[in-house]
Amino acid sequence: MKRLEVLLFKIGTCGSCSVVDEILSNLTKRVNEYFGERAIELKLYDLEEGEGYSVATQLGITSTPTIVIHGERYQGKATEDELLDAMVTKLKLNEAEGKCLKMSILPSETAVMHSKYILMPIGIVKVSEDDQTVNESYNGVSGVVEIFDEYSDGLDGIESFSHITLFAFLDKVTKDQRKVLKVKPKWAVKLSPNPNNIPVVGVFNTHSPHRPNPIAITVVKLEKREGNRLFVNGLDLYDATPIVDIKPYTADRIEKDLRFPEWYKEMICEARERYGKDFYI
Repeated sequence: MKRLEVLLFKIGTCGSCSVVDEILSNLTKRVNEYFGERAIELKLYDLEEGEGYSVATQLGITSTPTIVIHGERYQGKATEDELLDAMVTKLKLNEAEGKCLKMSILPSETAVMHSKYILMPIGIVKVSEDDQTVNESYNGVSGVVEIFDEYSDGLDGIESFSHITLFAFLDKVTKDQRKVLKVKPKWAVKLSPNPNNIPVVGVFNTHSPHRPNPIAITVVKLEKREGNRLFVNGLDLYDATPIVDIKPYTADRIEKDLRFPEWYKEMICEARERYGKDFYI
């Protein structure tokens, strides 16, 4: 990998400079640890010192803090997300590589007992349909689950199963949407002749993507495998959605003694009558 040069121009007495210095230094360390090599070379220059002043003068830099990433300048305070986006662009990582890097080194917002956990994508979804088409598809769409090379050995034998369970991180869910705790089940609203009769329930009663930890679980039909690519039907995930785990769908997962609320049973009956298919929320 080609080394990326990152320059930070600061002044020792500048409070904002110290904040940016700490953020940038920690981020550089984590990126280099992720790649297992010195992908980022960070150089710090103090404008009050001879060398720093000289380099800054050559580049026409007069204010601090100023960051220069492969020739492009970023002035003022900067967040980890903004700096990492710039690094991803300058390192010329593709979309999947960039997502994997970000999810691996940026702190997860998932917290349990004040601990944080990082989910590392093992692959991504590839579909040709746009997001709206996926949303409106009752039977799901066809697509490919492409597993990253370093995890492809974990697929050996999976082609013997007819169906698999995908665990995905819904990366398009916003921070505000992750605060949602009460919803009207969307499929019930769509299917019911009187959506006003559908009750508002806790989000954990539903499969709504808007939830504190937007993890999706979906069962798809596995048509075939070609190396690290799984061709599937019944996808309800957007293009480029990161996959965090895969498990076979097996008979021991099918429960028989089930109980449902009345509004759910009514929705299922309406779904069968209209579309000849069960819908789950």
